[in-house]
This record gives sequence, structure tokens and C-alpha cells, in this order.
Amino acid sequence: LHPKIDWRVLLRHFVEQAARNDYAWLPPSRRYVSQGVCLPSLYSKELGRIVIAIDTSGSIDVAALDQFSAEVSSLLEEYDTVIDVVYCDAQIQGHEQFDRQDLPLKLKPIGGGGTDFRPVFDYVQKHGLFPRCLVYLTDLECSMYPPAPDYPVLWVQTGDYDVSAPFGEIAKIR
Repeated sequence: LHPKIDWRVLLRHFVEQAARNDYAWLPPSRRYVSQGVCLPSLYSKELGRIVIAIDTSGSIDVAALDQFSAEVSSLLEEYDTVIDVVYCDAQIQGHEQFDRQDLPLKLKPIGGGGTDFRPVFDYVQKHGLFPRCLVYLTDLECSMYPPAPDYPVLWVQTGDYDVSAPFGEIAKIR
């Protein structure tokens, strides 16, 4: 079975999970209210750094990139954070940093070569970005993966290829 969940919902849920780092009494945890116990719930609008990696090998069409940019812009409106966008095909092609003052985001991908996922993860480590999470926009048409990192990874997949990644979660843009 392959349930169809909107990729925007998965992206939002993925980022919200990374942001959950503080407790609040309002609203109380819904898990225990039915038992008559009032406990704080996890809640935070503070996210920390997000790294967005974009596969610029030519497989990402303009419509998917615009749709993705709009969703990332809405996340930046909701969370006061810094987003590092890394463009990569077979090597790093560029790096831009965005915050709320840059809204709405207009991503400008650079590249057009082959695909290799390893340079992005090497770049993140080498430059000490320490992301709360990494979101990679790609078609997943590559077999060169790094070892799994210490932070959560979401692969936002374009196209209709039936492939999987060795780590992280996958959300498909249809």
C-alpha cells in the first residue's frame, strides 16, 4: 500500500518535529487530557538553522522549484530562522542564506551536470552549518549517498520514479 499524503503536509510536519524543543502549558498535552491529567505539551516557534539542498542536475523543473520556494517561504514566515540553500549537481554550485527579510524567496539554481548527493553533506559538515534538519529537493536518480548524518533528512522527490533513499524520509511532489 502506498498512501497518498500531500508533500506539503509532510514537509510542514517534518519541520515542526525539528522545532519541538520547549514545553508550554497552553495548550495542554491532548494525550492525557481525556484521563483528567493536565501536562504541558511540546511547543516552540524557534527552529534553528535549516539547510535546503537543491539538485541542480537539470531534472528539477521550474514549476516544481516555484512550488517548493512558496512552501519554504511560508515556513520562513512562520519560524524565525535562517535557511541555507545549497545548490548541487555533481558538486557544490552555490550557497545562499535567507531570513525573513528576504521573503518571498526566489531560488536561483545553478548547475546542470550529473547528480551526487555526497557534496552537500560534506559541505554542511565542512562549513559547520549544524542544521536542525536538511530538506533535499531532488528526483532521487542517483546512487551516491553519504553515510546517514546526525540530523533528520527529508527528500522531497520530483518525478514519478519509484526509488528510495538509504536514510531519511521521502515526500513526493506530484
